[in-house]
Amino acid sequence: MDNLGCIVGALLYVLASFVFPAWAGWRASQRGFQGWALIAWLSIFIGAGAIGGLLALLNTAEPQAAKAKQQEFDVDGVHYRIESVVSRGEGQNKYLIVLFGASNASTSPQQIDSSRWRARIGASEFLPTRANLGFSRADHTTLNPGLSESQMIVGFNVPPDILQKGTTVRLLIPQNTNTCPSCGTENRPQSKFCARCGSALRPGYASIDLVV
Repeated sequence: MDNLGCIVGALLYVLASFVFPAWAGWRASQRGFQGWALIAWLSIFIGAGAIGGLLALLNTAEPQAAKAKQQEFDVDGVHYRIESVVSRGEGQNKYLIVLFGASNASTSPQQIDSSRWRARIGASEFLPTRANLGFSRADHTTLNPGLSESQMIVGFNVPPDILQKGTTVRLLIPQNTNTCPSCGTENRPQSKFCARCGSALRPGYASIDLVV
């Protein structure tokens, strides 16, 4: 029993002093808090990993600004998973930021570009911001089949008076459509022009609702 207690104690020490601060630093870095990430990692080398990790965790916690009605969904062979929705900034520089994962559920490479997404609130529609949101994530990438999930981001500059509690934010994600708008012919997936009349096939949008 004494040996078991020593093993458990040693394991807890390793988790608290090394694993926990390393994870807290990685989490802070992913959320754009590079200073707190550095503090968490440096605390490991001075024997204060548990304290440094806890400080980094507490000071980088951000409340959810909105909740997705559907956490996971598929669009054109890409599997999306909404991780969290946070709000940063003040006044006219208020941003609604969606952190999400994307993985390729098809058998061919897929282009992901969240700069083509839209956010609709009532009659207003917002384009993604080009501002630096402070996160170590990309807004576009190429996903090859079978690779692990990529962590991505999209943010919208939304006036704070619009984001009232209970407001629905509709994310619009470009989606290929196979139905010709001119003649109604169903075309093959990924077609850009109608096989019957030659008309351009306009992309549609998949929609996901977020509730503030």
